[in-house]
Amino acid sequence: MALRPEKKLLPLVLSAKASNWSERRHDQEELGREFQKAKDKALQRDGYRCRFCGFYSRTDMEVSHLDSDHDNNDISNLAASCFFCHSLDHIGHSGSLKESVLIWLPEISQAQLNHIVRTCVVARFTCCDQPISASAKPGQKVSPIAEGPSILAAADAVMAALSDRAGEAERLVGTSSAKEMGNILQDMSIQRPDLYDQRGERLYGIRLFNLGVKMANGKNVISDHVKQWISPQDSGAYATGLKADTWKNVMTSVLGISQF
Repeated sequence: MALRPEKKLLPLVLSAKASNWSERRHDQEELGREFQKAKDKALQRDGYRCRFCGFYSRTDMEVSHLDSDHDNNDISNLAASCFFCHSLDHIGHSGSLKESVLIWLPEISQAQLNHIVRTCVVARFTCCDQPISASAKPGQKVSPIAEGPSILAAADAVMAALSDRAGEAERLVGTSSAKEMGNILQDMSIQRPDLYDQRGERLYGIRLFNLGVKMANGKNVISDHVKQWISPQDSGAYATGLKADTWKNVMTSVLGISQF
């Protein structure tokens, strides 16, 4: 779903400043009463739509601190952010949770990559032999969709091709570990802030690739998010289907996949 025309998408840059990378701090800020009030106001202002990629979700939208200062909870410093895009602010944290790795993918933007991965994740849970459903009762069996196997095969092929790009990231910047790059950027922000400010240009084409994982309290809860995204009651972005035919151009021209 596209962002409203009057709102321009904000840039996504790999980040991990000393003031925002701490896992303990990351958890504490979510509990802050002041932060929660400001977050709610920011999400309402932005219409529960990610300011970085345009994704809509009323149920699991987060916020990014635009100036990287997590003590600045002024609503003007907060922007609605899906967790795929928000992880760009904390690549070390995402890497430490084994949610993401770095890949080389200059052909498309980070925002486009996030949309593709999210769609593949939805396909993995809705086009399998035992698909999940937002409306199914506990224990109720959901029948597979007829075109499920072909869509699932396409999604798996896309994810595998993207994962293969990690090798190029290692060759170009010495690592595909988001945690390791987070440590590097954290040190750089302290010792060479001038270079840190140039990270977008210096790391051009390096993307953060989510592996289909969202950790919370030591568990991968990505399936809970998928249920929300496909829910008509929550106006989920995928409630009307996957539109998997739109993958064709990316699969052929970008990733070189031609068997589908």
